[in-house]
Amino acid sequence: MEKLEDKISKIFDEYEQTSSSDIKQASDAEAKAVVAFHSAKSADDSQKRYKSKRKDVKNYYKALRKEVKSKEAEKKRFTKKRQKKVKKVSKQVSKSVTKTLKRSEDTTYVRLTPPKGKRNIISRIRNRGHYDRGDYDYIEENIENGYITPETIESGEVTKREWKELQKYEDAREDVTVRKNWVRFKALVAAAALIGSMALCKNMYDGIQESFERSGIVATETAERDRLDMLARSAKYSLFNFTDQQLLYEYTNGDITEANWEALPENIKEYIRNPIVAAEAEYKHGMDLSHFYVMVDGDFTTETWEKLPEEIRQFVREPVSTAREYFENGKDQRYLYEVSRGKLTEEFWNELPAEIKQYVRNPVELAKEYERQGNALGYLENLSEITDTKQLSNEVWQFLPEELKAHVVDPKLVISVDELENGEQNQENNSDLER
Repeated sequence: MEKLEDKISKIFDEYEQTSSSDIKQASDAEAKAVVAFHSAKSADDSQKRYKSKRKDVKNYYKALRKEVKSKEAEKKRFTKKRQKKVKKVSKQVSKSVTKTLKRSEDTTYVRLTPPKGKRNIISRIRNRGHYDRGDYDYIEENIENGYITPETIESGEVTKREWKELQKYEDAREDVTVRKNWVRFKALVAAAALIGSMALCKNMYDGIQESFERSGIVATETAERDRLDMLARSAKYSLFNFTDQQLLYEYTNGDITEANWEALPENIKEYIRNPIVAAEAEYKHGMDLSHFYVMVDGDFTTETWEKLPEEIRQFVREPVSTAREYFENGKDQRYLYEVSRGKLTEEFWNELPAEIKQYVRNPVELAKEYERQGNALGYLENLSEITDTKQLSNEVWQFLPEELKAHVVDPKLVISVDELENGEQNQENNSDLER
């Protein structure tokens, strides 16, 4: 007979995606068992997932511990190696110190060779240097090991060369005079070396400095030549847009005198006007303000004007006081027209210095104000002395920028009261003649 657990498992496997109410062949008890089995299986899956995650975490920490241990082992090996090296160096230092102390305290040493009486000071110093550096250590070891003794010397086991080296060693060992002054000698040698090095460095510095100075002179000459070439190219085109005086002003750093103009190279001077002649000509045509504005590239202030040479300033009106005069006479737009050479734009007005701008109204805003007041010719009357509408249209209005024309009526389209009355009178006269 089939067990209930096997039957429930079979039913569950066959209808895993359906609910217990859809299992027709299962009884109520079996359906409840299926649901219970499904819940148990879900719990089992959750437990498996939990175990899997726990295993992953465990493996992660295991790998992390392994990495930490590896780093600790590496650090330990490095520390051990370093300590070993330090110990070795300490041992060498200790041995050297012991040997030095032994040399200084050993008073029982018995010479094996007679001292050489005719050894000059240079040889004594050289031998003492070898001794202090440890070049004779092998002789001391041979004596300690019993290779060099009075017996081996008498028997001829010590060669002539070894005997001479032994004598040098013993002379240096017992050379009290050189030993006492050895430190002082080394200091003197070091001082001499330092002085020599300083002298050498000074010679090197002087050579480098001279090289730099030569390079600087060449660079300055090259820069000046390039500047003159560029100035010559610019001068050729400056007369076409009336900027030749601006070029001269920049080149002379504001010292725009006739003498500086005369000093220009001939290939440049032929394209730049004499500053006094140019200023006088502009003044006669009432263009001195625009001439000054262009020359100083917009630095249109009283301070700049006062820095001009007197020979130029006599042909240029002071900009601020002139602006105030025009403003008081209600002709500030005429002033702007003369300075800008007809460039009556809001952008040009914005670029004026504040001390000028206080006496010159914004051209566009002023035109709008006249437009709101219904005064069609108000702006043009502020701008020009011309009263004839046809002439005003041809000579003034048509040259206005578009931003002004948008708010200023063409004088040709404006019919004055006098013209209107004259027209009506003519019409009446014609009517009388017809009758």
